[in-house]
Amino acid sequence: MTQEELAYTGEYVPKEEYHDPKESSLYKHANRELEFAGYFDGDEMNKMMANHVLELVKVFATQGHSGLSAPFCIDLFSTLAKYEPLRPLRGTNDEWNQISDTCWQNNRCSQIFKELMPDGSYECYNIEGRVFRDKNGCCYTNVNSRTPVEFPYLLEKPEIVDVAE
Repeated sequence: MTQEELAYTGEYVPKEEYHDPKESSLYKHANRELEFAGYFDGDEMNKMMANHVLELVKVFATQGHSGLSAPFCIDLFSTLAKYEPLRPLRGTNDEWNQISDTCWQNNRCSQIFKELMPDGSYECYNIEGRVFRDKNGCCYTNVNSRTPVEFPYLLEKPEIVDVAE
């Protein structure tokens, strides 16, 4: 069995059914766009990233997605690749990793924390719930980015706060 016969899926593909993913219109489109955008010119990090993306495109091109399944697959992969949860967080004990005597980090969504307060209660918050944007369009987070979390909790897009300074 050759590398080509595995067709990036790990499953045997008969030679007559094998199609080189580099010949797919998707791969050709991705490669052309990356070239046009200059990803293969000069900067080694851009070249590396472009090649990594092309590897993902090769795998995707072998999977035979339809116009219905392709967006679903892309969306699901994107969510998981960003370490985001697929279902609401529950806040149960098995979802937390203790990182200090008084603080826990959610193991399904790393931007969610639980903190033991001096009165013995717990406060849960999203450290990226609020993003600040300066007049030049640069965005940042800080201690004021925390927003309260109540369970069940589904990750939301952050609130964008424009800063005048």
